[in-house]
Amino acid sequence: MGQGEEKEKETKRSEKRAAEEVKELAREQATLVSKADNLSSSERGSRSEQWQDYNETPLASVLERVNQVGDETPRFRYHARALRQPPFLDVILPDEFAVYEQGELNRHIAEFGEDFRNAFRGSGLSTVDT
Repeated sequence: MGQGEEKEKETKRSEKRAAEEVKELAREQATLVSKADNLSSSERGSRSEQWQDYNETPLASVLERVNQVGDETPRFRYHARALRQPPFLDVILPDEFAVYEQGELNRHIAEFGEDFRNAFRGSGLSTVDT
């Protein structure tokens, strides 16, 4: 085997190792995000008076909760926003509303899935195991 062929094989092995490392890193990050989501979500545990479905419950303002007295229901909430969207000042202050508009959250979930798939296109990975 010539020196050129050996170098080409080593390059392919190196690329394969790099792809495996990316795949493992993506798996670890997905696990971390999943665990963080489970810890922060109000849907864990059994259904009760306090249980809320994330599909129906908008994100409440943390700042409003600082001054909350008793069991007041937060009035100010945030609409779902795509992370890729440039930040605007209007996203800092919450809006006064109680529930998402029909299909509002599902639209963002679908866009996130598309962004996630696009991020892995061209990386050499055909699928991402999560």
